[in-house]
Amino acid sequence: FDDDPVFAASGVVGSPRQCSVAQPAILFDGVVWNLFYSASKVPNEGATTNAPSGIGWATSADGVAWTVQEESLVPFVDTSIGLSSAAALNGVVYLNVAVLPDIFQLTRPVGGSAWSVPVRVLDHLSVGEWAGHWVHGPSLVCDEAAASPLAMLFGGDTEGTSERSLGWADSTDGATWAVDAGSPLSGGNLDYSQLNHWDVLRSGAAYAVWYSRTDDESGDKAIGVAVSDAQLGDPAPRACPSPWTVDEDTGGLDSGDLDTGAGDTADDEEE
Repeated sequence: FDDDPVFAASGVVGSPRQCSVAQPAILFDGVVWNLFYSASKVPNEGATTNAPSGIGWATSADGVAWTVQEESLVPFVDTSIGLSSAAALNGVVYLNVAVLPDIFQLTRPVGGSAWSVPVRVLDHLSVGEWAGHWVHGPSLVCDEAAASPLAMLFGGDTEGTSERSLGWADSTDGATWAVDAGSPLSGGNLDYSQLNHWDVLRSGAAYAVWYSRTDDESGDKAIGVAVSDAQLGDPAPRACPSPWTVDEDTGGLDSGDLDTGAGDTADDEEE
């Protein structure tokens, strides 16, 4: 780990990120690196913890030096606000974030600076009793070959104590989301109620979920991984088409089309 952080709280009085930046979500959309983070400011009088101010956004050309684009992309008002997650599909960036009790979504063109207003895309009341209290923790993935290329792993809590389960939803267009009929997902030997956070990635034809959990008896915290299939393949980025496609001739990042030599001059060919 580097001693100096690449992105830190501003320390500026009145800034939404005066006290802290946390819970980063990263997306390289093929043009720039995008960092979404939870920000907090000076606690309210008498409070012992930082006061949340919302979800912020910063961009970078290299993933190291960051420029804040909007310090209150999703402002905190008077209710809980959760982790954010982003993916890109067909030149559009999708950002999902939980605002108690539902999940909202913002969009913008890749490389653009103007975001849409937050739109509710997952209503906890429509998900089922297992998510009757709220839905939260969206984690986005993209698979352009799937009938519904955008998918989201999310958590749901009941009305009572924190009885947590995980669900799955997908979308053909990023606007309308359908919760999988198998939600809540079968946990197997994994007790979802112990999970605090999670993140999912496409890996070949399977999915891998990394999660943090707290042991009920010892209170110890750990990070684990669960897979949907033992045969994992190559990991996929969160942007479709893949922004990682490499030009065979130069090794430079391109849009996905291999270099065919078009545009070479006759002199080049003779050389």
